[in-house]
Amino acid sequence: MELSWWRSGSGRYSWIPHRTLTHWGIAWIALLVLSYKALPYFHWMALVFGFAVGGIMHLLADWPNPLGVPWLWISWRHSLNLWKSGRCDWIVTSAAWLAAATVADRAWFHSVALHYVEGLTRVAMR
Repeated sequence: MELSWWRSGSGRYSWIPHRTLTHWGIAWIALLVLSYKALPYFHWMALVFGFAVGGIMHLLADWPNPLGVPWLWISWRHSLNLWKSGRCDWIVTSAAWLAAATVADRAWFHSVALHYVEGLTRVAMR
């Protein structure tokens, strides 16, 4: 969405500048909720839902950076200021994979993996 559409002698330009509308948290959350509510009626909304989840994950990965993310308003940014981009993004990525695995385990496998891990921790605690 932020791809450069044209170039001129002074630089590249895009229709939507980086870290503006595409990084607005309220818009991504609204898209997520609306697409989730529309899933029973329109099966293709699963694509929109996945797109919204990806957008929110991108915001969560950008939030710890010093530039931050405009969650509530486009001109106001909030930053956790924990690390610079590219340094510890594996933390957010790992948390996303863990959350996805937990949701998939619960939805498709009736929490079999969760029960297995609980059993392992009980054995380890003895």
